Formats: sequence, structure tokens, C-alpha cells
Amino acid sequence: MSQIAIAWQWAKGILSPIIGATKTQYLDDSAGAFDIKLTAEDLAYLEEPYVPHEIVGAIDKNPAQGVILLDEKK
Repeated sequence: MSQIAIAWQWAKGILSPIIGATKTQYLDDSAGAFDIKLTAEDLAYLEEPYVPHEIVGAIDKNPAQGVILLDEKK
């Protein structure tokens, strides 16, 4: 599963996925993703269950003028 996940990230343009390897065997397993080439059909199958949703609880840009952030320290 991890190899497919990493191969999917590369197919989407992510060049340096964070793999969280804590053991050498995890690095070796992740390196196996280099051998996986996902087709357009594979990508569509993997993405089919995903339903996009609105971002909640995170700010990805500066808030509009006048917006007061609850956790903002003054």
C-alpha cells in the first residue's frame, strides 16, 4: 500500500513525499515505488472514492480585513 501511495504522489507531481520511515526496512519498501508506473486508469480508480470538501479550521491565506482569529494573541 505504501508503494502505491508514494507512486500516486509522484504521479500527481509531489517530488518529495514524507514517508515517515523509522526503520531501514521501511526505506527499502518505499524505494519499491520507483518500480511502479500508474496509468491514467489506475489514478482514476484510486481517486474515485475521494469527495472534495471545504477547508475547515485552517487558514491557507491571509484572512480578510476585519476578520478576528480566535487564537490570535495580541
